[in-house]
Amino acid sequence: MLFLVLFFAFALIVEGSVGCDTAISQLAAAWSATHPGQSAAASDMSGQLYYYNPCNVAVSGENAAGCPANAIVCQESTNGYYSTGNTASISAGPSSEVLTLTNGMGGRQASVTLTCSPNAGLGEFTFVSESPNLTYNFEWTSANLCVAPVANNATLCTYLTSSNAVELICSGQKATCPNVDGLDFMGSKPASSCLGCESSIKNRANIVCTYVDNATYEASFLCASASNYCPQISGMTLMGNFTTSTSCTTCFQ
Repeated sequence: MLFLVLFFAFALIVEGSVGCDTAISQLAAAWSATHPGQSAAASDMSGQLYYYNPCNVAVSGENAAGCPANAIVCQESTNGYYSTGNTASISAGPSSEVLTLTNGMGGRQASVTLTCSPNAGLGEFTFVSESPNLTYNFEWTSANLCVAPVANNATLCTYLTSSNAVELICSGQKATCPNVDGLDFMGSKPASSCLGCESSIKNRANIVCTYVDNATYEASFLCASASNYCPQISGMTLMGNFTTSTSCTTCFQ
């Protein structure tokens, strides 16, 4: 599939329990599909290992079973396992974003620079430096961190609930509307972007559910103004949700 690549072109701060947004969700889906049950591992020059499982805690990987339960990035040393942070924030720019982790054990903290590169494939989680002391810096460059909300490359799908309320799904796959249990499909129209909601995370007025296609790893979004929950969609993995003050009728362009 040929498409243009566009990353976040604005500054965005997202706070969450494990640090997960649209781009990282796509990376997570690709990682879990190719490395089921494993966390990504990196090593420093002294041989210490670090574990990271995008959109999850490190211990969710079988190879990181010794990690603290809430560690997003976990350090394995000769003295044991340590959390380098269990509180996440994300700052996004034109071609990369930084996942910052705080509240680690013994003053530890970490940052993971995540960069979109169309020709990088899945890429790998890499240790960069410890600077300053007890602050661990990593990077991951991947094609799966590239989102593609280019002109006319999405479809806005309209559904009705059993109570005749309208639900909208912005599908990342052009001209493809998924079947959703409990919703009746009413029609569709072209959309230029599926990312309109992410620029306005404020007053928790609407729930926007983020999905990744199991085959293509493309992102799709459901603006659940009527049901206020995220349904399961066949062929897609639910990666999480965020709230927005933007109306679902104007959320997607």
